[in-house]
Formats: sequence, C-alpha cells, structure tokens
Amino acid sequence: MIFTCSNCQTSHSFNIDFDVVEYICPGCRSEYEFKNGKQLFLRKGRDRSNITFEETLKVGNKGTLKGIEYTVIALVLKEVYAQAQWAEYTLMNAKGEIVYLSECNGHWIFLKEVRTDLIIKKRPKQIKYNDIDFYLFEYSNVGIELAKGVFDYAVPNDKIRVTEYINPPFIMSFEKHSTFYSEFFGEHISAREIRNGFNCSVPYRSGVGAIQPFYVNVKNTWMILCVTALLILGTHFAIYKNQSDQNIVNESIPFSKTSNEFISKSFELKGGSAPLGIKVASNVDNSWANVQLALVNEKTGEERYASKDIEYYHGYADGEQWREGSTGESFNICGVPEGKYHLVISAQKAPNDLSNRSVQVRATWNQASSRNLYMVFIFMAVFGAIVYYGEVLFERYRWSESDYSPYNE
Repeated sequence: MIFTCSNCQTSHSFNIDFDVVEYICPGCRSEYEFKNGKQLFLRKGRDRSNITFEETLKVGNKGTLKGIEYTVIALVLKEVYAQAQWAEYTLMNAKGEIVYLSECNGHWIFLKEVRTDLIIKKRPKQIKYNDIDFYLFEYSNVGIELAKGVFDYAVPNDKIRVTEYINPPFIMSFEKHSTFYSEFFGEHISAREIRNGFNCSVPYRSGVGAIQPFYVNVKNTWMILCVTALLILGTHFAIYKNQSDQNIVNESIPFSKTSNEFISKSFELKGGSAPLGIKVASNVDNSWANVQLALVNEKTGEERYASKDIEYYHGYADGEQWREGSTGESFNICGVPEGKYHLVISAQKAPNDLSNRSVQVRATWNQASSRNLYMVFIFMAVFGAIVYYGEVLFERYRWSESDYSPYNE
C-alpha cells in the first residue's frame, strides 16, 4: 500500500495487514484519514508543542531484531508532566506482526501487545502475569507531542491514561483512552541490539531505565561466591589434612675467619606448598651477626635465597638503661612446594666480636598458613556486600521518580 502526501509529495510503501485509520506524513506531518479505503486530507502539519526531537529510527527504516526483519511504520513522541519525554516506534514484519520499541534517555524496551484478564481499575500495588510479579511504577496522563506514520487508530489530541507495572527486566503497560484500551508486555533490550539491528547511532544512555537490569545478577553472584568458598575450603582440607610441621635443620654453625658454607643433608618435602620457617640465634652482645641461606631444589637446580641480620645493643645513657635489637630472629621462605631439597648456609659476625663463636639455625617446613584462605574469604564477602548494596542504591535511584516507590516511608 502506497501512502503519498499531497502537500509535500512524500511517498511511503508498506505491506499493511490492518485497517489504516490515520496517516501522518513523516515529512511535513500533514494528517490524513481513511474512509472506505480512501485517503482523505484532514489538515496540514501541526506540532502539539515547540519540540526538538532527533529520531533514532525513521519511518521506513528496516532492521533486524531477535532474528526477525522489521520495518518502522510509525513514531509517536509522548510526554508526561511537561518534562519527561519518550519515543515509541511501531515495527511490522513481513507477516504483518506488530511490535513496539520504546526509548527514553537511551534506555530501550521491546514490547508486544497482549490480552489479559487483569483488572487495574483500582490500581493494585501488585499484579501477576506469566508467573511474574509486577509492581506499580507509574500512573499518569500522557500527551502525544508528535506522531508520524501509519496508525490503526485516530491519534488522540487529549490525554491517554497510562499505568505501568515493572519487575526488571520486564514491564506491563496499560493505555486507556475513550477510543481504545491496550495492554503491552515488554522487556529490556540493549542499545547495542538496536544499533546493530538497524545499523544506526543510538542516544547516549543516562540515569537508570525503568526496567534496566542491574549490571550483575546478585543472587547468582552470591551463589557463585558461596560455591567457590566451599570448593576452596574443601580443596585446602584435602591437600593439607595430613600435613604437619616438619623439622628440617637444627644446627649450630661456627663462625670462621675464612669463608665457609654449611650444606645440610638432603630432605624431602611431601604435601601442598607451605612456608619454610627459619629461626636464627646467636650470642651477640653489642655486636651483630649475619646469616645467608640458600634453599636448593635438587631436581630443578632452582635456588631461593634469604639473608638475616642479628643485632643486639644495650647500654646506659642519661641515667637510663637502653637496649635495641635481639639475639634471635625469624623469617619465612614462602610457598615452598613439595620436592627434594638441601640448605646451604653461611654465617658472619663482627670482626671485633671475639666471644661469639656460632649461630644456631633451625628450619621447619610449617603447616600451610590459613591467612591467605581467610583473606580470600574476606575479599569475597566484601565483594558480595558491595554488589548487594550497589543493587540497593541502583533500585533506589530507579524508583526515585515514582510515586509508588517501596523505599518511601
């Protein structure tokens, strides 16, 4: 069916599968009515307000959504309270099936007209459709500020009563006018799908959409965190349940004027990775000593080095005794895996320290520390809490413009 505007000579051709009631020229907005299949001129283009609106989709555009090709046959710009505006595009496929796209502040909703037995005359706070609970979000009088394209109804000049119920990412919308009553079921659709489907640029998204889903599924996130925590705990228990402290070296190593090294006997570590704890002690007195240690993996030849100073000083000054340091120190070589090893140890002392003769070195392969385990659990709990409270703030922002917010006292 071809629609031609006698005012600006603009033409559009659509395979319409319904009775056309009104046609509004997308070019000059001249209005036509149809009677007995004939297109009759009504009036020249009229703007219901002085608006500037940039159309994302134009009447006649073709695109693909959810695997189906659609043609844009109409556009309506609606306004509520003279401040909030949104665009509604009517799309039709080759079978004559009609769907709708609603866009507000860059947020998109894909809608289909449905028939329900729902009674909303008294505006119940909650309704159920398709086993989904919906909650009253909006109840307002809506005006049509701009219309273009082909319509199966006479575009009204007066207000339409609109009632909306939401349960993101879904919406139920009810429109009532003296000449029609319509019910719609819709769901959130991403701007990327619109952009890719119609090969067009889309408006920048701002704020929180009426049914925009939160960035993550909080319930699933917590389930994943809990399952992960159980797996980590179970794995940790399975690996370390039979592992205990293992004394490796307990030797007194003498100081020598010449460079010397102590090489321990070979020892084998079995089990999960764990820290190798080193304790060193020496009879330093107003002096220092130093211990250098190498852990050698006999299979791979890999060497891991560590060094520790032992310092102890004391005295009497300004009528008070003071002391600094200690005669013993301890440190760890972290994450030592199972394998066959030996230790290479060398010790030095202050040259003027004649009384100190040796340093005691004790090495123990300890049980795995639970500190990292707890840190992981704490991190997951904090992350889960952030996600939860992030969703709460997200929902508060969504409902902030609604008179029916569950967050209102």
